[in-house]
Amino acid sequence: MIKENLQLLKRLHLVSDLTLTAVAFFSSFLAFFIFASDPNEVAILCQRNCYLVAIILPIWLFFLAKSPQAYSYRMKAFHYIAIQVLKPILKASGVLIAYLTVTGNLMEIRNQVILFIVLDAIFMDLFRRFIQSMLQFFRVRGRNLKSFLIVGTGKQACEFFDLAKSNSHWGISVLGLLSENGDCPHNGKSSLVIGNLSDLPRILNRNPVDEVYISLPMSSFHKVENLVAQCQVQGITAHVAADFIKANAPTFSANDLFGTPVLSFSAVPRRLDLMLIKRIVDIVVSSVMLLLLSPVFMIIAMAIKLDSKGPIFYRWKVVGHNRKEFNGYKFRSMVAAADGLKVQLLSKNEMKGVVFKIKNDPRITPVGKFLRKYSLDELPQLYNVFKGDMSLVGPRPPLQTEIDGFADWQRRKLSVKPGITCLWQVSGRNRINDFDEWVKLDLEYIDRWSLWLDLKILARTIPAVITGKGAS
Repeated sequence: MIKENLQLLKRLHLVSDLTLTAVAFFSSFLAFFIFASDPNEVAILCQRNCYLVAIILPIWLFFLAKSPQAYSYRMKAFHYIAIQVLKPILKASGVLIAYLTVTGNLMEIRNQVILFIVLDAIFMDLFRRFIQSMLQFFRVRGRNLKSFLIVGTGKQACEFFDLAKSNSHWGISVLGLLSENGDCPHNGKSSLVIGNLSDLPRILNRNPVDEVYISLPMSSFHKVENLVAQCQVQGITAHVAADFIKANAPTFSANDLFGTPVLSFSAVPRRLDLMLIKRIVDIVVSSVMLLLLSPVFMIIAMAIKLDSKGPIFYRWKVVGHNRKEFNGYKFRSMVAAADGLKVQLLSKNEMKGVVFKIKNDPRITPVGKFLRKYSLDELPQLYNVFKGDMSLVGPRPPLQTEIDGFADWQRRKLSVKPGITCLWQVSGRNRINDFDEWVKLDLEYIDRWSLWLDLKILARTIPAVITGKGAS
């Protein structure tokens, strides 16, 4: 019955959101309607906007319905709720803009669309703030509470109890703690213990419990299955806290691996939908740039041939995602025999670590110096991006000889697809002379990755390239 009521409330909330979306749209329409004095123009505007709202509402319904976090308030901060509702709005707005672009109507009503999106986000945010404030008002007064039972008396169990107690606006009431072996709670408050593990069925039968929080040490994990089963029999949600997963642990998720339930740990945040968008952007941008820059490619090719003997392109073996080798391409910026001369210059290496870097490298040609200053030598890597070996943004691809000298922690940079630019590129490039610092920037990118971060790095790369900042 409780679940049915929750589903009904969520549906009503969704209807409210769609109503607010319609209000936001017609508000944006009225803002421009008042400037239309011609009756014929008014009639056309009304017809067009009625048609558009019939397109908009199903799009918004689809994305809002697929965003359950936008309807979850308990134990959530205001800014978290705002972000969760903004995500489906932005996705739906992207579809709407794409539709208007294809139909050729975007430029005509772009200002109204922008105003609509802004108003919609504001209306939904204010509505959620109102609901959150009302819920908190009732919860601190003992209404709209969820009753929790904590199984375990360890540090994690007691921390959860303290959090629930100190955040009364969460609306959580803790019935008590169940001890595994009669142990005293980690916080020393033995009065909190209301029984042992064997008492769970009896306590669930005699007390109103909404959810059970299970926090047992790894050595007692064999008992968890039975505890969860006892909760399931009575239709009570059970949360299992895995104390072996630390705060700095890699990304993990529950999956089904060939019929076996598993916890999957990854050193890299995995969002397949966002990774797909990243790949689409790579393909579109690289193909467009290869086409638009083809005259520049021809000019650079002619300059290289006139400057020194040797091929136009420099092709070398680099290592990509999960140690997969591929051929990297650059415009040749050094003399043809540069690789053979490298041995004679190793003693002059100015980079601390496995990477070889020196300022004023004698192997660099006059044209090559210009190309390197403005990163023009790297333009052929757009072909690697188009093929899928690289991405526009990602850690720089290393050589196999460099990987052999990597420390274990440095190898994590191979867990993502390499890129043309990254945090290292926009943080001074060759001014960084310690390979450890270089890799730390790569790992920071991996841990913080998002489409927004990629966009910021690309935006910072443009002025860095134009000014030649940090290049040598």
